[in-house]
Amino acid sequence: MTVLGKEIHRVYDPDGPIQIFDDGVCRHLSFGTQDEQGCILKAKPSQLQYAYSKAMMLGVLFQPEPTRCLLLGLGAGALTHALYAHCPQTELVVVEWRAQVIRLAYRYLQLPRDKRLQVLQSDAHAYLQRTDNPRFDLVMSDIYSSAGMDQRQQQQDYIAACKRHLTPQGWLVLNFWDEHRNPDLIGRLQQAFQQVWAARISTGNWVVYATQQSAQPSAQPSAHRSAHPAPQPTKDAMKAVSEKLGFSLSKVLPQLVCLTQDDATQR
Repeated sequence: MTVLGKEIHRVYDPDGPIQIFDDGVCRHLSFGTQDEQGCILKAKPSQLQYAYSKAMMLGVLFQPEPTRCLLLGLGAGALTHALYAHCPQTELVVVEWRAQVIRLAYRYLQLPRDKRLQVLQSDAHAYLQRTDNPRFDLVMSDIYSSAGMDQRQQQQDYIAACKRHLTPQGWLVLNFWDEHRNPDLIGRLQQAFQQVWAARISTGNWVVYATQQSAQPSAQPSAHRSAHPAPQPTKDAMKAVSEKLGFSLSKVLPQLVCLTQDDATQR
């Protein structure tokens, strides 16, 4: 196991242990001896530490001023911190299954208490089945346990439920491992959405971006696949969002590809 620092708290619930570690600079959330769920920088929790979470924030480039954002899975709260700090007009709804994760996020991981940040203790799939929920401009799904990704995240009914929660111009962002990249999942995503893009991250993550918008955000060719233009916002938009987030998105954007069935077999 990677040394995460000094263990400062441990609690158990029916799903197993939940641990908080402190290495002096960051605090880490763990669900077991071989597991790290995420971390925050103590001095600035909104500054994302991992490549995959930075890649997920590419959704803010496609939807720069979301009125509402839904996060499925709280974890260490890194994405919540980033959206809360950098989208000050956005209402945030976070859905987390484990009540102790929520409690520890407030106590040890500096999760803000604010009326525009609503944290719900609920199973994400159950939440998505509700018919009285609002629509969101941005939905981010990042549901993991010590055993890995919640397999429901790649199922057709889950993807369809996420789609129902989006506004017409909204974007869905899903965090997978590269091992989940297969023709069946790509087909399910394409069946649900007009546009499906993805970026393979050096950490082994495969981050998917999907929207019902029929027009592509731009027309600049991708360096990886010229036949499929990748979204290329203006330089001013890139600069504004990168300054807002505190890191450059320029390393992620060139890795975007428009998904086809062939993408699942290309390694």
